[in-house]
Order: sequence, then structure tokens, then C-alpha cells
Amino acid sequence: MALTENFRIPSLSQGVAADLDQMRANWHFLAMVAGKSALVIPGWTTTIVSSSSPVDYVHPDYMVIAKTYTAESPNVTIQYKYVYTWTGNNLTTIVYQFDDGGGGGFVTVTGGTVTLTYSGANFTGATSA
Repeated sequence: MALTENFRIPSLSQGVAADLDQMRANWHFLAMVAGKSALVIPGWTTTIVSSSSPVDYVHPDYMVIAKTYTAESPNVTIQYKYVYTWTGNNLTTIVYQFDDGGGGGFVTVTGGTVTLTYSGANFTGATSA
């Protein structure tokens, strides 16, 4: 059985809001797995942005993953943005943002600010708010 991706079809057994909450929770997990690396998902575009001079892609400002759905008229681009804060070489905060392509731009998702803690250079945990 082939897996397909379609964010526009809600489950028949639950409301659309429940489906969206589950999708956002799944993206939170994927973003945490990504950590300091790029998140690459087939069919999506990943962009890493660094405003430092010289450019530092090891400690980027943010990462955006996006996909344009051409079956919609007009086309709809869904985007997830992960804004990073660094303290030295440690990633200390990730803010998760979502853009549904409706023209409202990025919004921070509920519980989408994650604080990472360290003991020296060793990762010790994370909390979300």
C-alpha cells in the first residue's frame, strides 16, 4: 500500500480541528528530530537562512519547509518555519511557526516555543510553552 500526503482531506471520524492538531503535533516531533540539521521531506522544499556575516549555516537563524499544492485554485503554499536562538554552539530555543497559505503569514503555534537545556555542551532536556 502506498502512502500519500493530502493535508486537505479531513478524517471522516473526527473534525478538521482534530486533524490539524495532530498534523501540527507531528511536525513538532519532526522539527525536534531535525535539531541542528536540515529537515528534508520528499515533495517539500527546505530553505536554511543565516543573516550572519560571514554566513553561518551551522548556526542558522531559521529554517523553512514549504510545499505548494497546485490542485488548489489559486495554488496554496503551506509553510513551517523554525526560528532558532543560539547560545554559543548550543541551540537554546526553537519557535515553531505555521503559514496555511491563506495570506495571514506565519503564526506561532500553540506550545510552539521550545527551550532546550544543557549541562556544558551536553543536551539535558527541553520544555515547550
